Amino acid sequence: DDLAVRQALMYAVDKQSVLEAAVDGVGVVANSFLSPTMDYFWPGMDDYAPKYDPAKASELLAAAGWADSDGDGILEKDGVKFSFGAFMMSIEQFTNAAQVIQSNFKDIGVEMTIGTAEIATVISELQQNKHQADVFGYIYAEPDIAFLWFHSSQIGNGLNFPHIADPKLDELIVTGRQTVDITARAAIYEEMQKYVNDIAFWIPLWTPENADIFTKRIHNASYHSNGFTIYTAAWVD
Repeated sequence: DDLAVRQALMYAVDKQSVLEAAVDGVGVVANSFLSPTMDYFWPGMDDYAPKYDPAKASELLAAAGWADSDGDGILEKDGVKFSFGAFMMSIEQFTNAAQVIQSNFKDIGVEMTIGTAEIATVISELQQNKHQADVFGYIYAEPDIAFLWFHSSQIGNGLNFPHIADPKLDELIVTGRQTVDITARAAIYEEMQKYVNDIAFWIPLWTPENADIFTKRIHNASYHSNGFTIYTAAWVD
């Protein structure tokens, strides 16, 4: 519940190492909840978001009152160890990523355990707020994915797993999905991406890259932002 602590954890994650472990580096480090292929992705997030800086993470945690007073390598505050669990599907990409993050957190005195289950159990237990953290992913073409992940109406029965109930974020999401003007909508989603970063409930990790190979006989095939090929206007020589 402490913003400074969540921000510290953002600085603690070595996203490049996560990318290498999860997908053998075939992708790009993510700094926004939107993929670079999606409409209204703001490229400025790469400079705006926190960079890997474990010293900065430790500084923020110390300022928030966390210290390793007993020398066991784990921070504590008011007699409580900084230890929590992350829950996820038993997918190799996710568990590999989680192991890197687990090591990153250990370096700053934070203990994160890893729990896995099949998807229905993961979603159900995250909806019930049974876990402090999770590793998850999505494939989606529209920036309105923000509604599913962050709007307060999605707490308990949707995908708002952090149980974020933030009036400003709710307003940005509703305004974004109701705005038709392209320039105005882009400004809203830019602000939204910055604000999601600022409240630090999410640590974007990576966006995978996919490569498809075609025979030269196929012409005019195109890509959908969800990652699949569109053949509607394609023709074969």
